[in-house]
Amino acid sequence: MLHFKVSHKIIFLSSLCIGFLVAVPKIVDPLATPILTLLDSTITFLYAIDMWYINIAIQKRSYTKLPYHPRRLSPLIQGLLWGILIMLVLSSTLLFIIPSQNYGTMMLMLQVRGIFIHFTFYMFIQLLAQNAINQEINLQLERSKTNRIWAQYELLKQQINPHFLFNSLNTLKYMVENQNLKAVDFILKLSKFYRYTLKNRQLNTISLGEELKILKIYNYLLITRFEEGLHIDIQVKEFFKTTIIPPFTLQLLVENAVKHNVVSQTNPLFLKIYTDEEFVCIENKICAKKSNQYSMGIGLKNIRERYQLLFNREIIIVTENQKFIVKIPIIYECTDY
Repeated sequence: MLHFKVSHKIIFLSSLCIGFLVAVPKIVDPLATPILTLLDSTITFLYAIDMWYINIAIQKRSYTKLPYHPRRLSPLIQGLLWGILIMLVLSSTLLFIIPSQNYGTMMLMLQVRGIFIHFTFYMFIQLLAQNAINQEINLQLERSKTNRIWAQYELLKQQINPHFLFNSLNTLKYMVENQNLKAVDFILKLSKFYRYTLKNRQLNTISLGEELKILKIYNYLLITRFEEGLHIDIQVKEFFKTTIIPPFTLQLLVENAVKHNVVSQTNPLFLKIYTDEEFVCIENKICAKKSNQYSMGIGLKNIRERYQLLFNREIIIVTENQKFIVKIPIIYECTDY
């Protein structure tokens, strides 16, 4: 069923205006009597109201679904037939009240007037109907696009948890192999970290402050493994901690830096996380590993796609002066999301 609406006030006032316009020539015609002028205007007014509602009803019934399918008779012909019938009844009533010898001429004049009114209303209602169809199509396309975007985003979220599990177990493997005494504490922190993960895995966004809490636990896991080989300096202004960020974004960036750079006590990796007016920045000095390391191909690609899908914003990657900087747009929930 096609859904569009014409205000009853518009129908009444427009019909009243048409009835008044019809009466104007008769007002200045010396041969026209006030009674005839009033009746003629009243008939036109009633006819206009009838044609409004008839054309609207026919137009709505003519489209059963999108894409629409006309019935056997087109809405134009159906409305025209109804209009001729209604005008025949109204004009006969007029001639019954005020008999006239020019019955045929008056009937023809009224029918021609009715046809013009019908075509005017038909074109206007057709425009409304077409606009309603376009809006419905656009709405369906937008829903389809939204569903596709969220499906893609869910797939991206599902990539993250196995990614963290793989790297965390890999870290635990190194500690056990090296008989690190902090392995038990590492397991406890790892358990706490995954409680956060389970808590936030269904969320599309969390506050930057909550993300930093999770990051501190994750940083502990990394520093337990690398000790003095890794230094992470967090300088995030308190004001920005209420902004929002997709869960695990900072962890992925820290992990990405550790994975692709040398991390050792003789050549420590320094990571700096800070904010400016528009971005959360993660910066590290480039000291790329020479050996090829297994990679699941997530990292920056995952973050870039999540920001495009959620916020239609781009992350910025800068390589200068032997520094690798990733700039994450600061998102304010009340204005950007």
